[in-house]
Amino acid sequence: MATAADIVIASEESLFTHPAFRYIVEPNPVMVWLELMGTKRTAEMLFTGRAFTAQEMEQCGLVNGVVPRDKLEEEVNELASIIALQPIDLLMVNKHYLETLRAIRQDFHAPNLVGCISHALATHYQVEPGDFSVLRETTKLGASGTIRARESRYPPKYRLSYKGRAEKE
Repeated sequence: MATAADIVIASEESLFTHPAFRYIVEPNPVMVWLELMGTKRTAEMLFTGRAFTAQEMEQCGLVNGVVPRDKLEEEVNELASIIALQPIDLLMVNKHYLETLRAIRQDFHAPNLVGCISHALATHYQVEPGDFSVLRETTKLGASGTIRARESRYPPKYRLSYKGRAEKE
């Protein structure tokens, strides 16, 4: 969701990743992460599914600001009130301008094509005994059961939540 937002303010406890990297390929945010995080960090996220902290995401440019959780609403409301001071026509022009610059900088047809191909491959590949299949596991364990089972395979520091990171191995 953060990759689709123009401005992101996060609490200090926020973690950022895409859980699909552990279950099925999801290419759409990868183009944004590749541009913002660089090849090495994006590769780390893709290959490990590691969740990055809000501070790491602020350093690479995905997050505009990091604040304590109890100040999050206040910070977001302040920012929204500043944006609301702008004339609506100017906001609309600026939004279209921003989207045009993004489209020029990056061919949006390629991610859509990659998304189509990767989705087809990830959902129709032949599962070998012992391989993980998100569709099979979700049918068997339900969504939360599948996530718990999958996350338990990873050492705590690579889990996608602070609760999971706090568990003992």
